[in-house]
Amino acid sequence: MARRRPVALFFLGAAMLAQETPPLFRATTRLVEFTVIALDKNGNPVTGLTKDDFAIEDKGKAREIAFFRFEGPPPDPAPTARSAQALPPGTVSNRVEYAPGPPRNLTALVIDTANTAPAELPWVRTQVARYLRTLAPDTRLAIYHLGAQLRVVHDFTDDAAELRARVHKILALPPRTMTDIDAAARDAEAMLKMFDDPVLLALLTGQLEADMLINDAARVRAVERAMAAMDALGQHLSGIPGRKSLVWISGGVPIVSITGAMGYGAKGGMRNFEEQVTRTAQRLAQNGVALYAADARGVRTSTVYNASVSSSPVHGRRPFERQQQAEEISNDPLPAMYLMTGVTGGRVLTNTNDPAAGMKAAAADILGAYSLAFYSSGEADGKWHSLRATVRRPGVKLLHRQGYLAEQTAVKAQNWLDAEWQTAIRNPLGSSAIHIEATCTPAEGAEPGVYDISVQVEPSDLYFHKVADRDAADLDMVIASKTPEGAAGYHIEKGTLSFPPAQLDRGPANCRYDRRWKAGPNVIAVRIFVRDRYTARYGSVDIPLKSKSGFPKPVGEARK
Repeated sequence: MARRRPVALFFLGAAMLAQETPPLFRATTRLVEFTVIALDKNGNPVTGLTKDDFAIEDKGKAREIAFFRFEGPPPDPAPTARSAQALPPGTVSNRVEYAPGPPRNLTALVIDTANTAPAELPWVRTQVARYLRTLAPDTRLAIYHLGAQLRVVHDFTDDAAELRARVHKILALPPRTMTDIDAAARDAEAMLKMFDDPVLLALLTGQLEADMLINDAARVRAVERAMAAMDALGQHLSGIPGRKSLVWISGGVPIVSITGAMGYGAKGGMRNFEEQVTRTAQRLAQNGVALYAADARGVRTSTVYNASVSSSPVHGRRPFERQQQAEEISNDPLPAMYLMTGVTGGRVLTNTNDPAAGMKAAAADILGAYSLAFYSSGEADGKWHSLRATVRRPGVKLLHRQGYLAEQTAVKAQNWLDAEWQTAIRNPLGSSAIHIEATCTPAEGAEPGVYDISVQVEPSDLYFHKVADRDAADLDMVIASKTPEGAAGYHIEKGTLSFPPAQLDRGPANCRYDRRWKAGPNVIAVRIFVRDRYTARYGSVDIPLKSKSGFPKPVGEARK
């Protein structure tokens, strides 16, 4: 049961390490930053472009480039990896600069066994592991597994050997419970050739189309699970600066699901997932994530069907051909892949027997990456605003996200329901949308199981509004406890972070929250959240409390 204490316990603390501070959300104009990939006609990265080579249009209006940076490697890259910044003992953080390797433009890999044939997984594992052997020493990569649910195989690390070992342990799920409509139709057709009976035709058609409805339900679940996983990954990666390449090795999900005889008949219909898929892609793009979809089905031949559907029979057509066509179209993952990669500025890698092609493409593209930014003065209407970048140098093609969400803040602070908190707590991935640092140490002089918790928050990630003559942000501070069986409850305190006039404009500032907390029985870890109640953005960190060898365990190691 959640407990709430509506007491403001946030107060000013020491400043954090110097960071590149983004503009605060309280501004009437907002800096929109995005990454473009410059490629020549052969698909090779183009370097040496300058700010004057680019132009930006926001909803068709030209915008001045306020920020420009080449993101590719320097001409003579340093041979050694960047060392992680040191955290104070006992402190954890969701900031990427506290892990080794380059702090920008990272790659995350999702191996999707929920939507990939089990027979394909051994080849996927082998090719990914082989590619990991070729990584440069300073390359940072994270690997996630989408099975029955999304789980972390290994978060960002530069330990390629450990990644290879984890990849080989990924197990395939049993195949989805779906009927092979094409095979069933052929069997039904063979039976009709032996017994040319209209009653039998009606019975076989009804059974076939009933199986199609079961397949339809399975496709709905597959789309919902995949899009939820992409949303979780986008939230997890949101606080990392620069371009985040998300490589999705998968058999994919459909953009439509058609039942009956191409949508007609007693059991006919069509579901369209385009809006759901588009919204997920837009949220990924907003978080700076470029999707690289690698089709795990390998080299395939494609079947093209006439899009027009007639309700009248066609002379000479096989009796179940229209059902077969409906199922073939419903199982085509490429339209969804092309839609999502187009919106986010990534690529589709298809018709290849190399499942690691997406990782190779992402690594190659970043060599021609440039960050651009402009100030948008448009209304924060919560809508998708189209974005277009062009380059003046002939023969150069740009890849970039197609727009941005003009994020709309609530007119007043909004509370989350218990179900929303439970979803965030049970999500295997945390969020870096709000940067935080935290410590959780056994309280000195107190009974066992009592901890002193301290959390520091980066104000530049928050939305500030005027309260009297001060700038204020309304926050939820949440301590969620976890047992070996799962989440075991959470505690909420509502707080207000307040600054005197103009203090936020004088440079980086910080806030800190302190409280003493007693862990319940069998609690092995805590997940600490800071949530902005106007924007619903949040940051989280996980802190282990116990180890297999006993209690207590030193906590606060920097996450790789």
